[in-house]
Amino acid sequence: VTGHIHHNIQCYLVRIIDSIAPSEVTIAICSLMHFWYPVQAYYISDADICLISASLSDLHINKDAILEHGG
Repeated sequence: VTGHIHHNIQCYLVRIIDSIAPSEVTIAICSLMHFWYPVQAYYISDADICLISASLSDLHINKDAILEHGG
């Protein structure tokens, strides 16, 4: 599976999760995805670091929702 196909599958799964899970769970999962992909880049700019940090912060704020709702 290529990276592009993997990304498309993830987007599909996030839409499914969004339709059934509380918004905090969806935010946590989206934040994880927004963190996970950029950190794998060969080059990370200062702007990327800001986006990665914001995503990680959002994840930490909302991660308990995953556990609270059966994750």
